[in-house]
Amino acid sequence: RSFPAAGDMNQVDVSGWEVRHACRMLAQGNPSVLHCLHSPVDFKVTPWTGELRAMVRRTLDTSALALAWWKHGRQNWLKYIEKKEEPIRKKYVHVLRPLLCLQWLLQRDCGARDGGPGISGLPPAPLLELAREVAGNGDLSDSELSMVEGLVAQRESLPLPLAKDRALDGLVERLLLSGEAKLAERGVSNSNSDRHPLDGAGSEARHAQWNRLCIAIVEQMSAFSVESASLDEL
Repeated sequence: RSFPAAGDMNQVDVSGWEVRHACRMLAQGNPSVLHCLHSPVDFKVTPWTGELRAMVRRTLDTSALALAWWKHGRQNWLKYIEKKEEPIRKKYVHVLRPLLCLQWLLQRDCGARDGGPGISGLPPAPLLELAREVAGNGDLSDSELSMVEGLVAQRESLPLPLAKDRALDGLVERLLLSGEAKLAERGVSNSNSDRHPLDGAGSEARHAQWNRLCIAIVEQMSAFSVESASLDEL
């Protein structure tokens, strides 16, 4: 649900999922739920928040997450920009963020495979901070980083339908091709097959762990609901 901007407050978007659905998506490495779980701002948490984050660290399939980010960026590109004469300028943000998240992830995941420290947490939420980290590891040139900085700086233009930015178009196309090639190197197909990257070896064990955690959360929440109902009757 979206709450429109009012006074000094920016627009606020609120997302929520039923716990079983949320656990299923976390088991599959869904980027939207992962970002909510790892938000830099905690408005309200429960002991289960730490349990969910710990489970993600133990079971996250980085290939599944990488593919999800690539597909998200490509779908936004095709739907909101490629075939539009005057796309909403902010749609470039919605395309670039998942593609830069993909580069960020692959940089760190490759380091882990080579014996480095590996992945800790998720990419930074602010687009500019994300772009600077990716550039710092050599996957964005200085000129490309300047494009992203220019996009973020022109806040008043973001809600407007404007002529395409050919330089940004070129950056998006390069990131799509680069991401596709790097996924192929990992043996991850970007086809529309129904087969999920988690299918195969290790999948059942991951889903079993998530299933046990989900059952524990549901049982505690159900017990809390029963207890609250009993108190209301007093």
